[in-house]
Amino acid sequence: MGRKIKMLPHSFYINLQSGHKIWPHPEIAFHFNPRFAKANVGKHIICKNAWYNGKWDKEERTEIAADFCPGKPFSLEIVCHQQTYEVILNSKVIAEFYFRVEPTKVDTIYIQGDIKIWDIVLSTIRLVKD
Repeated sequence: MGRKIKMLPHSFYINLQSGHKIWPHPEIAFHFNPRFAKANVGKHIICKNAWYNGKWDKEERTEIAADFCPGKPFSLEIVCHQQTYEVILNSKVIAEFYFRVEPTKVDTIYIQGDIKIWDIVLSTIRLVKD
């Protein structure tokens, strides 16, 4: 995805989810949510989670990489491996999230927040076992 964080951001999120409706709440296999500290108080963090069985699961938090800067373009990839989602920012792995919901249930990408998007590329690679 080609994108740029808006100036003075609060947060944005990307959900890999099952269904596009708001209600009933969709099952969210992967919630990727960078959150930016206000007025440089506190740390910028990335929150990762999943919504299933009617509730959010345990949230995982890590510090945001220096490449996430307001107004600076960046490239973000979410790669689905055999057991995890891997998040790649400008060719560097910045996060990993173990599946809590089967990725085969994902049929929608939902993006919202303080971000400008100008390019989204979806690709699928199917591996065939011998």
